[in-house]
Amino acid sequence: MQDLTALLFYHDIWLKEELSEENWIKNAIAMSLFSDQRVEEIPAYEVSHRGYWADSLDPQAQPLGSRLWTLANQPLNEESLEDAIQYSYESLSWLLDEDVITELKTDGELSKGTILLFIGVVTKKKNYNFSINLNRGIDGIF
Repeated sequence: MQDLTALLFYHDIWLKEELSEENWIKNAIAMSLFSDQRVEEIPAYEVSHRGYWADSLDPQAQPLGSRLWTLANQPLNEESLEDAIQYSYESLSWLLDEDVITELKTDGELSKGTILLFIGVVTKKKNYNFSINLNRGIDGIF
């Protein structure tokens, strides 16, 4: 599996390569998972709903981003793992809705004080599998 943390936003890559399907998928996954989705109920440790301001303009539209940020101060246990897997699937489901991919699988595991997410997507051309370490993923990409 490829490590999603080693992939994006390196300007020298963008200048040298066209945006391949694989790079496009990686970027869509990273932006979907690591953009904060607006939540109605603010977690106790937060002062804002976060999220993209335009999501409030059309309450019927699927909100952008994920709720992974709400797990920041949660204990690492099976419940937070299940939440992370569910939030990941929700944030990536637009790829199915827009027919960018034909299949989406999300899974995860607790490992050495972090959550590892496993994302599998199938396009019309190829299958892609990515692993994301949530601790290192956020620090490594941004």
